[in-house]
Amino acid sequence: MILPVATRPRRAPGSRAIRPLRSAANGAIVVDRPRDILALVLAHALHVTFTEAALRARKAHLARSLVAERSAPKPASRFNRLLQRRLEHTLL
Repeated sequence: MILPVATRPRRAPGSRAIRPLRSAANGAIVVDRPRDILALVLAHALHVTFTEAALRARKAHLARSLVAERSAPKPASRFNRLLQRRLEHTLL
């Protein structure tokens, strides 16, 4: 007796670890490819770096606008609240 071979393609071993981000009802960012995820991570790292530099240099206008830009999509996130508190204490 010959058994049929499964026609479904097999997944790569680590494919579950690099799943694309999915859209949520709350307006989350949709990412279709792992390359897009890396671009998002890089953009996040650069934004945080620029915000940190503006806070350390006491550039009030720049720091406020960077923190506001970052906080606009998710004002209740823990990291955004931390940045807002830091902005208040640093630029008194």
